Amino acid sequence: SDWTTIKFVRIAGKERLPDTLEKVKFSCQSWWRDEGLFYNRYLPDESSQDGTETQANKHQKLFYHRLGTPQSDDVLVWECPEEPEWMAGAEVTDDDRYLVLFVRKGCDPENLVWVVDLETVPLPEIKSSWRKVVNRWDAAYDYVANDGPDFV
Repeated sequence: SDWTTIKFVRIAGKERLPDTLEKVKFSCQSWWRDEGLFYNRYLPDESSQDGTETQANKHQKLFYHRLGTPQSDDVLVWECPEEPEWMAGAEVTDDDRYLVLFVRKGCDPENLVWVVDLETVPLPEIKSSWRKVVNRWDAAYDYVANDGPDFV
């Protein structure tokens, strides 16, 4: 099955943390500061979601999980209900300032690139604050580095 459960261990002391993230599939995992991470999951639907389903998953979502909180408190930061087959991966820039979102259609190589400034946009407002830097399906784009607001 492609379904994954994420658990956490504090490396210093090898302490298992109580956090558990369920229904994770085709997910990025990008840490922000030392407080939590952005990850993808699907909400429960009519499928069995146990690895025996044969239909494609739809309505992938991107959440932020703060360590030490239950998954039910995770903040939804991206979804695209009008495009149920779109999927997205996110990456926090090396300076922890921006969240870069790569939106794709299935396995197609082209992607969109959207960005949000994590210093100026509160987590609950990210979902409606994406800046669509590349919003056309014409190439495969990736994040290499940035110097403040200037990206490579």
